[in-house]
Amino acid sequence: RVVDTGIEYIIHPNLNKLWLIGFHKDRLFGVPTGDRNRMVFSENPGNPSNSPAGEQWYYAWLSVSFIYIPRPKNGSPITALIPFQDNLIIFTQDKKYSLSGTDRGNYFLREATGNEGALSARGVVSDANYIYFTTPTGINRWNGAKDEEISSLIRPLYMKCPDKRDITLALWNDTVRAYMNSE
Repeated sequence: RVVDTGIEYIIHPNLNKLWLIGFHKDRLFGVPTGDRNRMVFSENPGNPSNSPAGEQWYYAWLSVSFIYIPRPKNGSPITALIPFQDNLIIFTQDKKYSLSGTDRGNYFLREATGNEGALSARGVVSDANYIYFTTPTGINRWNGAKDEEISSLIRPLYMKCPDKRDITLALWNDTVRAYMNSE
């Protein structure tokens, strides 16, 4: 049911609280609060439904609609879900993974190229050509094939940031902006 409190939210009895959500190919993806290596996903809206298209929502959450990234109880939790180049890119603290396909029957998960993961969801932003993300050593961009560090000129400032997980990246006028605490 949808509860109207000024800010709408969904209460579903079979769905754990999600701390991270993303949309990709007509599905809602999420990471449950209690199991940060597990990604759950909904059925497409309207499967099945006799409601008009404007009234459908992501109500169907099946018990088999989940994937562990990369495996259960891994020490590197999921940090971001980003749709990019017709795939869902799943960042963990150590690596990134690419989920391709359209449904449970043909999903294919592979470790993405590039060797860095993202520190937090607020430190990840994307445009049509790149995903920009924070790492322990700098800000990188990924084009779907390789990582490239773009923060070498501000490395001393970046390294002095007390908690790099709090760095927020934003895109504005084709410029990547980093908002961070400094000494």
